[in-house]
Amino acid sequence: PSARVAKERAATSLVVDQSNPLSVGQAATYNVTVSAGEAELKVTMSYPDPPGTTSSSLHRINDLDLKVTSPSGTVYWGNNGLAAGTTSTPGGSPNTVDTVENVFVSAPEAGAWTIEVRAAQINQDAHLDTAEWDATYALVVTGATGEPPVCGNNVQEGGEQCDGSDLDGQTCESQGYPGGGTLACAGDCTFDTSGCIPCKAAGQSCTANSECCSGACRGKKGARTCR
Repeated sequence: PSARVAKERAATSLVVDQSNPLSVGQAATYNVTVSAGEAELKVTMSYPDPPGTTSSSLHRINDLDLKVTSPSGTVYWGNNGLAAGTTSTPGGSPNTVDTVENVFVSAPEAGAWTIEVRAAQINQDAHLDTAEWDATYALVVTGATGEPPVCGNNVQEGGEQCDGSDLDGQTCESQGYPGGGTLACAGDCTFDTSGCIPCKAAGQSCTANSECCSGACRGKKGARTCR
């Protein structure tokens, strides 16, 4: 790493520092612009992961994926082709092994590129500041200028959890509130869970005692309810 190079590229860089936790199924999208004649586009995503099991063949716990799409629709998945060379290979599939993923493109196409970070698996909570199971990530882009998300345009983008009516497909249940309720979006584009119910009332279907306000989930398998 070079401090001089970092300073020179500051005007064409985007940095996201673990500011947007993702729950399973969620994605964060960043729109960046590459100028004509740009030598290279470099995108790096990394995420802190809970300790793995030494006896397991797959040591990562959660799985976040990096996807980069060119103005003409060419897709680059994180680390695809980088085991054999210094530039990314188009296509491929999501990387399900590494917690650091890169996309390096030489002489990138000029125009609007789309960068996505997707939470494919959250098997253990890696971000304890929130009620739901989620994970954070860091993202560094050089060779492009970022377009900051606009909070209030009803489009969830960038580091926003939500925006107006766009909840990115999330519900109270997906945010860790088994009783359901109404998930909303606050004015700062973060989730408002004040309308969510932390447990299920009597008569609601359940699978475990912990889901019920009474702590009692009873009945036959497949037809259990809170008492």
